[in-house]
Amino acid sequence: MAEDKKIKTDESILKKGKGDILIVDDDYSIRRVFREFLNSKGFVAHAVSVAEEALAILKEMEVDLVITDLHMPGMDGLELTRLIKERYSSHVIIMTGYREALTQEDANRVGADDLIYKPVALIELLFRINRVFNK
Repeated sequence: MAEDKKIKTDESILKKGKGDILIVDDDYSIRRVFREFLNSKGFVAHAVSVAEEALAILKEMEVDLVITDLHMPGMDGLELTRLIKERYSSHVIIMTGYREALTQEDANRVGADDLIYKPVALIELLFRINRVFNK
């Protein structure tokens, strides 16, 4: 059955403490859906609406992965990624709804571990997260 072929989070990742994810997106519905989905898969997901809030959280706690939107009010996802990579050990996935706005090479230049385009299926998001954690 196709339903039996669900992608699951890698249990070894969670045992190593690789499970704190910070979602940064100015779209409330994306934050809510991603947070609820990732929490249901065994991750500990947090969500904020702007880059400045993300940096404040990163000062206070260790986060294994940041998933950030590219276009947000204030600081954009590229600058946020650059700062995260300079200051912290977190992985970063950049997401955007504008394919022409960012290439994989652009994302790599600022240190992003991956780039995904919206709309993203939740199963694809989970696949990308596991791929980043297993690099």
